Amino acid sequence: MPAKGKGEGEKKEKGKTQNGAPEPTSDFYFPREIISNILCRLPVKSLLRFSCVCKQWQSLISKRDFMATHYAHSSILQHMATSSIIVQTRPKECFKHVLLLYKPPESVVALDSLYPCFFPGMSIVGPVNGILCVFQSPWGDVITLWNPAMRMSKMVKLSETKAPPEVPFFVLVGLAFDSQKDDLLILRIFCSPAVPNYAEALVRFDVGKTEFDKMTLPEDIATGGCKKYLGTFLDFLAILTWEETDGCHIDVWIEDGGWSQIYQIGPLYGFSRILGCLWNGDIVVEKEDDRKYNWIIMLDPMTCSVNSEVRAHNSEKGSFVTINCPESLFLIEGMTQVVNLQDLPDESACKTILRLAEQFCPWYNLGIPVSVDAISLSGLQRLLAAVTTLSNSHHNICEF
Repeated sequence: MPAKGKGEGEKKEKGKTQNGAPEPTSDFYFPREIISNILCRLPVKSLLRFSCVCKQWQSLISKRDFMATHYAHSSILQHMATSSIIVQTRPKECFKHVLLLYKPPESVVALDSLYPCFFPGMSIVGPVNGILCVFQSPWGDVITLWNPAMRMSKMVKLSETKAPPEVPFFVLVGLAFDSQKDDLLILRIFCSPAVPNYAEALVRFDVGKTEFDKMTLPEDIATGGCKKYLGTFLDFLAILTWEETDGCHIDVWIEDGGWSQIYQIGPLYGFSRILGCLWNGDIVVEKEDDRKYNWIIMLDPMTCSVNSEVRAHNSEKGSFVTINCPESLFLIEGMTQVVNLQDLPDESACKTILRLAEQFCPWYNLGIPVSVDAISLSGLQRLLAAVTTLSNSHHNICEF
């Protein structure tokens, strides 16, 4: 049989393969709106991979309005039963801080720690648009903005504002969003310790007006000697109170044009303290069992039942900090990849720690010469921990 010339034999129909399936050409595609609607519901890890698919997807994912839509969906998930949290703790007899991601019922996942590990008292506030603020208490220094989903962070230099000399103080740190400037606002509030026979008051800061406003407390709370936790509960300003006795109850008060008690949870046994309130309504508490093991418990306030729990192995009691963790694509200019100092060679880690201490720690220049060549990473950690303790005493900082 003679060979088939050009144009003879079977002709493939335009836009289809030999088996009749559509070819992946521009004639067969999802509209941009559908693609955006699908992508904005995916986790950050997937979006970072998909941004390499094509320039159009990369452009879409990097747009601010897409980031806002993605964060809105991520926040909605936090209000459901799958609320995830970041847990910070400190192992016993160790200067190292540990960061964990816990999303019930999945197992706990260790995160790269962004802390220079010699700092003894790191804490976290936020999130705002998925960004957390990490700082050292009680000074409110070594401030770092951190996006855990993107694994990016940035240390922030302190302002020149200082407390009056020779006055004991501690610093409260808050993170807010300034809608007028479309930017994050870090609040450092210098506080004097309480004096005998003081009256408790609740102070609110208006970000837009940059003004403080005093709020009244329920009489039962203002006059009582109970322990208190101030936070948000189901998007309401809330105060949770309890007595330091075994078999105590937790009373949940919310402010909605006035204070009202909506729940009483308990009795609770082995209960140590409240760690926070999740966006799905669970209350996170720290509990110690009969064998002195510490547990993080998520309580349903309506049924007083345990929704989930995780045991914190070899953790120092009272070192837990928990924070809601919605994923976000938002970044701050100047953020860099988180580097875990524990993974660096000793010399590189020491240089990094000393550089950070010199730039961001007010107590660094105490006249103590340190040679990187003559000290190990563990030795430097112990030295700077001792310097921190000495500086705490020197400045008469009040622990809280």
